[in-house]
Amino acid sequence: MFGCTFKVTGKNFDVDAFGAESTLVPEVVYRRGRPFGNAGNRCHYSGFSVRVSTVFGRLAPQIRDAIKFLGRNVRELERLSRFSGATDRRLVFPYCPSDVACASELLPSHLLAKAGSLGIAIEISVYPSINAEKAYPNSLETGQSPHDAALRKAFLRGLKKRVAAGQGWSRPPSPAGPPSTWLSKRSVRP
Repeated sequence: MFGCTFKVTGKNFDVDAFGAESTLVPEVVYRRGRPFGNAGNRCHYSGFSVRVSTVFGRLAPQIRDAIKFLGRNVRELERLSRFSGATDRRLVFPYCPSDVACASELLPSHLLAKAGSLGIAIEISVYPSINAEKAYPNSLETGQSPHDAALRKAFLRGLKKRVAAGQGWSRPPSPAGPPSTWLSKRSVRP
């Protein structure tokens, strides 16, 4: 699993036309109507994702990387904001709060202002910490349904197995192979 990701999608977004002149290097390219993922589902939109940060779970370093990414790629992001069909542009921050009942984090105003000026939304994706099962062993105490608690426990068991096997938070590679990328472009680092 990656840290902060810049994701762009749109039902009528011509991802290949944008990519032909882009300096951004995607990790994943989505094409409407094509298979995506291991389940053989088809994409309902076209788009791409760019890795912004390699830090997973902690917001502060991801925020620093995102601010650098926005600053280094401002011209390309402005071009993207005017590109037809790119209707959803967002920075996705994976966040693992510590094992507490309530956690809060602050997104700095300069990140929000810069992203907002480029038409980029902010998404916070919350993941359970690896110790959440120990912190909240009884699902009824956490207010979760037994079904949700069972899903959470299964997720955490799988996560612990991946960490123990040295795979960290990452998912196994897709059997379809690596995603199509704009290989002729130089890599833009966060």
